[in-house]
Amino acid sequence: MGDGSESGVATAQPKELDVILKGVDMTDEMRSHACACARAAFQEHTVEKNIAEYIKKEFDAKYGQSWHCIVGRNFGTRIILVLPSSSCA
Repeated sequence: MGDGSESGVATAQPKELDVILKGVDMTDEMRSHACACARAAFQEHTVEKNIAEYIKKEFDAKYGQSWHCIVGRNFGTRIILVLPSSSCA
């Protein structure tokens, strides 16, 4: 095909993903890290479960364990918090 390309097919550079955070309680640094993690996760994975696992592991490593990450359009959740009872004598 005379255009110098190997296959004759143009390839596009990956577009940077837009990240929208809604209702977060994080520092600016954490928000920035969350956006960077989300972009990296979406570039590396296509399955929502794997994307969530990637982001969770990144946050666990940097900020300590017990982070939860939900990725997807439709999900339901039920969270119950059980606090240890303190005995009053």
